[in-house]
Parts: sequence; C-alpha cells; structure tokens
Amino acid sequence: MKNVSEFISLNAEQFPEKKSIMMGKNTLTSGSYPSYTFKEFDKLINQFCHKLTELGVKPQDKVLFFVKPNLDFSAITFALFRMGAVAIFIDPGMKREY
Repeated sequence: MKNVSEFISLNAEQFPEKKSIMMGKNTLTSGSYPSYTFKEFDKLINQFCHKLTELGVKPQDKVLFFVKPNLDFSAITFALFRMGAVAIFIDPGMKREY
C-alpha cells in the first residue's frame, strides 16, 4: 500500500455498487442523501488526479486546498493523497480574528 487512497480502489473492485461516502441530508431539496458508490468515487478521484496533473501538481507538492465541505472535497482530498501531494486545508467557513 502506498497510502489510504488505495483502499478506495480496492473497495471499488470488491464492492463497486456499495456506497462509499454520503453527505448529510439535504433539507432544501428532495431530502435525499447525496452519495457515491466505491466505483463512482474511485472514478472521480482518478478524474481529479488527471486534472491536477494537467495543472502541474506533482508528488511532494504542497497544495493549498480551499473548498467548502461537499462530496468533491472528499474526492479532491483522496486525489491529492493518491498523487503523493501534501494537502493543506483551508476552511472557507473559518472567521478571521482581528
């Protein structure tokens, strides 16, 4: 194992249709829980890896990560792990103290 992101790929092979990640209930729309199966999540992680590579991200690069928590947040996190980049999380909801 290189890192934790490989568990997503392993589970995508073994349990492709099983839910891997789910967000909290969306009370503004249908009330459903947005989610990805392991297969969908692994594919999305690979898509983010491809795009980040196109943007020039390489292993050991430090990447400032400014994304509101959502399903893509998780996929980008695992993409950076998979690439061997160092994710630096910045919470856009944090208030700045003066």
